[in-house]
Amino acid sequence: LPYRRNIRRFNSRMEGLFGLYKCEVLSKDDVIKSIDGWLSYARWGNTYKLRKNIKDRMANELENRN
Repeated sequence: LPYRRNIRRFNSRMEGLFGLYKCEVLSKDDVIKSIDGWLSYARWGNTYKLRKNIKDRMANELENRN
């Protein structure tokens, strides 16, 4: 499992990405690429539930732009 500080840092980074996406500064592809990069890092640990929750959250946030 990744260190808690890495998970917290990623959660705050993800919030920032969603904020920039809602303000139309970043495209959907940019957000997905960034999150997929972290998920690839997390795949090295025992993180199935964590990755599933992040993917679900990403789908909800990208679906509801406003």
